[in-house]
Amino acid sequence: MKIVILGGSGYLATSICFYLKKKNKITLVTRNKKKINYKFKDVEIKETNYLSSKSLIKIFDKKDLVFHLVGTNSRFSEINKKKSLDLKKKTTKSILEAAKATNTKIIYFSTAQVYKNINKSNVNEDSKIEKRNQYVINHLAAESLILNDIKRNNSGHKIIRLSSVFGMPFFYNSKETFSLIINSLCLQAIKEKKISIQDSSVIRNFIPISMFKELQKYLFLKKKYNILNFGYKTISLIDIAKIIQKICLKSFNVSPKIICKPNIKKRKLSTYQSKFFSIKKKKEIIVNENSNLLKLIYKNA
Repeated sequence: MKIVILGGSGYLATSICFYLKKKNKITLVTRNKKKINYKFKDVEIKETNYLSSKSLIKIFDKKDLVFHLVGTNSRFSEINKKKSLDLKKKTTKSILEAAKATNTKIIYFSTAQVYKNINKSNVNEDSKIEKRNQYVINHLAAESLILNDIKRNNSGHKIIRLSSVFGMPFFYNSKETFSLIINSLCLQAIKEKKISIQDSSVIRNFIPISMFKELQKYLFLKKKYNILNFGYKTISLIDIAKIIQKICLKSFNVSPKIICKPNIKKRKLSTYQSKFFSIKKKKEIIVNENSNLLKLIYKNA
């Protein structure tokens, strides 16, 4: 299958590329080729203007799928609310125009944070959504454009609402790698010999990046599911910190101190799942992903 990945210099794009390139022909697309200063074997790298549908049409031509990962992160979105929203809308419109012209299907990577009670109750694709912050508003704006296109043109595009990703980067020096919450805790553990958690009550659904080896088959489902939830296991940050601490002691003979305010109330762990498929959840996958990442950080420290 011929796949175009937009936003090609980012952590998620390069990681997905790593797991999909063995069985598919990948074209990584970026605004600036200099941001991809590492070599990909059998991967084409293209530079484009995401606001130009003409430029995108040339790249999409004779391709099967386009992965849309273009957009600003949560921090930039909050600081530059109008700019980030306008950019998301304009780029998505250009991508949709190019996809229509080339008869190419889009897979848009959204966020699990669109759901109203994502950290409090069980969630699937039918659960209520909420515009809680600018980052979520931007994703929902892109989703709306794509869903309207599906309805209007029967285009067969798909939206993946992804939970919090973590784990081994394909490109270690990517700026996004250690802005991810678990990745940042692993970096703290090795470099500062401590793990600081501001809010011990935080519970999230996390998905190891290596799970894309298994989940990629659902990306290519031909059934007309417009929206799919991709998640793995709900776990508290405290439990994640304890896993990281245990791995550090075993692998490096170092026990980073966990720093956080005690949480008196115990919260029930909610589930983040899809009503269309299920996967077996194994604790060792979470442990192994953290272990591999910690070893990589230790090696590069």
